[in-house]
Amino acid sequence: MKRHLFALFFFAGVSSPTAISAAPTFKKEVGAVFKAKCTKCHGLLLKQKGLSLRNLKSALKGGESGAVIIPGKPDESLLLKQFALPKTDPKRMPPITEKAQLTAAEKKLIEEWIRAGAK
Repeated sequence: MKRHLFALFFFAGVSSPTAISAAPTFKKEVGAVFKAKCTKCHGLLLKQKGLSLRNLKSALKGGESGAVIIPGKPDESLLLKQFALPKTDPKRMPPITEKAQLTAAEKKLIEEWIRAGAK
């Protein structure tokens, strides 16, 4: 039995069962980032540009600019594009005037979440 499992992981390009990792989810990881860094301006009470990132449904709905998250397509997701804008660009999110800036790891997490289908 062990030999068959090893063969399965070997041929699947995985070195061991622990190498398989789950995709990030809104509930477990992404929602916490949004809560800490985004919902001050895009939350329940204040929805700048009509965008709320307080839950998965509202995040996927988008705002005045339409959908900002395109599940499975991080390169087409406006949210990620705005994270990557220069600090001097007024469309950059979060604005440089905010102390709560996204780390590179948080941006990567959100990118991976979108790539995996934004669930």
